[in-house]
Amino acid sequence: MPIRLAEHFGIRLLLEPCGELTDTIEGIEAIFDRLDNPANLGLNLDTGNIWLGGDDPLEMAETFRDQIYHVHWKDLPADWERQRCAMFGCGLGPIALGEGVIDIEGIFNVLKDGPVEYSTIEVCSEENILESYSYLKKLGIE
Repeated sequence: MPIRLAEHFGIRLLLEPCGELTDTIEGIEAIFDRLDNPANLGLNLDTGNIWLGGDDPLEMAETFRDQIYHVHWKDLPADWERQRCAMFGCGLGPIALGEGVIDIEGIFNVLKDGPVEYSTIEVCSEENILESYSYLKKLGIE
């Protein structure tokens, strides 16, 4: 089993929400429970994928705060509402962080004192990347 092999080598595996089984709090909890909640299993929080899958990324951040070690930051526009629960995962958000329906600031505030080691801005276009970086810097990300 990969989780045991990773543990043997001192590696932490991160589960990323990106599908029907992982886009909900209940789904993530079920996977963690099924694997007996190993200490080397964490979560890579993908704000856009969770929202697209139909759950609330802020609530997921609150629920798994101490198990989130990486964040894929993306925001999605309101007109993507019709794609919720029908599209599981998207590579890049089409808008800058802070311009869409996802509570990026709220998620940041939940995670800012948690174990997050790294973050990735997942938005398309150089302009959106720069705006997103500025937005996160204003929130206090380093």
